[in-house]
Amino acid sequence: MDGNALSEGNPGEGRVKSLRFHRYVFDNYEKIGYENTHELLRKHLSQDRDKLPEEEIRELERRIQKNQLFEGYKSVLLQIVATADWSNTMISWIVDIRRRERSKQEIADILSEFAVFVQYYPGTKDNEVLYDSLCDILDGFSDYGPPRKILPDEPNVTFS
Repeated sequence: MDGNALSEGNPGEGRVKSLRFHRYVFDNYEKIGYENTHELLRKHLSQDRDKLPEEEIRELERRIQKNQLFEGYKSVLLQIVATADWSNTMISWIVDIRRRERSKQEIADILSEFAVFVQYYPGTKDNEVLYDSLCDILDGFSDYGPPRKILPDEPNVTFS
């Protein structure tokens, strides 16, 4: 990484450092792609862990963990959004995966990462309708949700 993305600046600027780090990540999504950015983050954590501030280690670990969770579902999600009635198919998938293996928070994290992925994936990056529709589904997991709540009998989730 270009220096320590979180550790630049004055002490006490945690939010600024975090925003700087997020900007660094999203700039790399643009320059080298989603997958390459995550590979870069994994290498950075592996090679420089002993030199990094604890807050940067936690942020890198959180991002890597979210990416690893998402990667297990990426192909099925791409298959779903390739269908004509993908929105209803996605809702069915959410209900099914919740019943079988994942918490509401984990599903929201998977779909949140997928929403980021589709913005940079060559096959979907120009499809604003897809991204907007995914955001509508994600809103259904939270207090911001439209009338169509996702898994309404469970507490709302938080996004980080």
